[in-house]
Amino acid sequence: APDLSLLLSWERAGCLALLGVVGSGLSYSTWAWSMARLGVIRANSYIFAIPFITMALSFLLLGEPVTAMGAVGAVLIVGGVALSQR
Repeated sequence: APDLSLLLSWERAGCLALLGVVGSGLSYSTWAWSMARLGVIRANSYIFAIPFITMALSFLLLGEPVTAMGAVGAVLIVGGVALSQR
C-alpha cells in the first residue's frame, strides 16, 4: 500500500486551504464584481480564469513550479478569454 503520510501533513493541508480559499475566493469575487459591471455574457467567460489565478498564486506565494503543461494551459486560458471578448 502507498504511504499517504506525506499527503496528510499540516503543511500540505495549509497549502491546499490557501489555494482553495484565496485562489478560488479571489476568482469568484472578481467574477461577481465583473458580473455587476460587464453583464452576464461578457463576465461569464472570466470564470475560466480560476485555474490560471490558482496556478499564479501557487507560484507566487508557495514557490510551486510552473510546468510546461501549466504554461501552455495558461496561454490557452488567457487566449480563450481574450478571444471570447471580441
